[in-house]
Amino acid sequence: MITTTSLNLDTPLTIGGIELRNRFIMAPMQQYKGSPEGYATEHHVQHYSRRAKGIGLMIVESTAVSDNGRLWPNDIGIYSDRHTEMLKRVTDAVHTRDTPIFVQLSHGGRKSAPEVTDRLIAPSAIPYDESYGKPAELSISEIEALIEDYRMAARRSIMAGFDGIEVHAAHGFLIHQFLSPISNLRNDAYGGTRLGRMKFLKDTLAAIRSETGRNYPVIVRISSTDYIDGGLNPQEHAMILKSLEADGRPA
Repeated sequence: MITTTSLNLDTPLTIGGIELRNRFIMAPMQQYKGSPEGYATEHHVQHYSRRAKGIGLMIVESTAVSDNGRLWPNDIGIYSDRHTEMLKRVTDAVHTRDTPIFVQLSHGGRKSAPEVTDRLIAPSAIPYDESYGKPAELSISEIEALIEDYRMAARRSIMAGFDGIEVHAAHGFLIHQFLSPISNLRNDAYGGTRLGRMKFLKDTLAAIRSETGRNYPVIVRISSTDYIDGGLNPQEHAMILKSLEADGRPA
């Protein structure tokens, strides 16, 4: 067993069924090089393969689960089976460096790029700011359709050769919007209380797990605070994460 005092950046780390050779992780960073249809390009193949040598884990930039949820007009997506071919080229290139690679699944919600968003949506009809405009409040059936988008994105992630998934629940995007009492004023099953505000994320993770199984690595990215009175803070997030951790333990 590794003691705390012996840990360093070269100490291996296990996430789910994947062992990382060290603790150097390349965080997801937007490249702004996707095609208008959301395809990865040769830029992504070269960019990620060049940086994969010697690091423990590569996490690909924000990858949209819906054509209506891209964070930027030139984001890449995974909302069609057609996206997997180019993404598989990315994962194959990284794997030649003996480095595992995760995909970051995202949806912008009320912060989706206006240039490529037909209908702005959010948990509640509260605008982020004037530049994005006022979103429509999601119906239950629309929420269920979004959860299905995440499930299908998880299936395609495996098809594309990714070794794990990071669920983007940070930076004010859709899942964060559900979690935060600032942006979620619903009084149905998906709001009202902490458990209600967590339901979209929990249902999304369950849908992803239905495709990946228990041993496939699934991690969640969060923002530690909303930096506003009445919003999420580290203590609130700790309670959310403890609940998610309990749900995610193998049976």
